Amino acid sequence: MSQQSIFDLLNRVEIFAGIPVELLQAFADRLKIATFKADTTIIQKGDQGDSMFVIAGGKVKIHDGDHVVAITEAGNFFGEFSLLDAGTRSMSVTAITDITVLTITRELFYDLLQSQPEVAKKIISTLTKRLRNQNESIINQLRTREEELTKLVDERTKELQIKNEQITVKNKEITDNVNYARRIQSAILPELSTIRETFSKSFVLYLPKDIVSGDFFSFSEMIKCHYYHG
Repeated sequence: MSQQSIFDLLNRVEIFAGIPVELLQAFADRLKIATFKADTTIIQKGDQGDSMFVIAGGKVKIHDGDHVVAITEAGNFFGEFSLLDAGTRSMSVTAITDITVLTITRELFYDLLQSQPEVAKKIISTLTKRLRNQNESIINQLRTREEELTKLVDERTKELQIKNEQITVKNKEITDNVNYARRIQSAILPELSTIRETFSKSFVLYLPKDIVSGDFFSFSEMIKCHYYHG
């Protein structure tokens, strides 16, 4: 990758746009070029960061585990907040294709800040604006997700209410049918008073487990007849 192509690439990057040509050229001359194979993790979430990367060729994904936050390619950059402090990385970055990146270390960036305070103000202002936009984007995503979850809960609650209503109706239908069967069964069973007229010291133990018994009793009085032949 030629120095001119590095310069042209930096000149298109948002935080370096407008920097005097001589200063940007000197800055470009000190950058390191690195290449990574596809599926290589360039930044691991939780690691200490000290460099920003400008993508010269290829494509990467910014992700938190399996959740992909963004996909970015040549002309874009990542890890820029590591230039401001030594905090841990909040996201992982993995190469989707073979990529080439320019590495800007915090040390090199501080040299730029010390030698060109006006340029430093512009870069910090751009980084602050970028951070604010990212925070707003995250907040909007969270709000959208919250609305989606609320809607999903409402839909599930409504579905459960409908199912409960259907179950209630079915239970009533079943209970009504069983009660009707009990009325039929009660009509078939003999009256206890009739049994006691024949057996005064008798009783019937009839305790259905549910509304309708699986068994039922019967009673009939048989009359013995004598026939005479003349």
